[in-house]
Amino acid sequence: MIELEYGITVYPAREGQDRWRAVWYENGSRRQCEAVSGERLAARLDKVTERLAADAPKFGKTSRRWARNRMTEAQERPAPA
Repeated sequence: MIELEYGITVYPAREGQDRWRAVWYENGSRRQCEAVSGERLAARLDKVTERLAADAPKFGKTSRRWARNRMTEAQERPAPA
């Protein structure tokens, strides 16, 4: 197993004629792709990485907004007795 940037995980081919496989999450959905060689998978993942890099700032804003909302909710809760 190989961990890449943007949460992409690559699983090399096992013995025999298995395929190389990559999985990642994009827009909240689990995505995957396969290829017969590591070189072909790398070429496909170049496009995926570009797409994920372009969306990364949007993801960061969403995460900050979520954290801010959770902190506000926690501050508004009454203190335990």
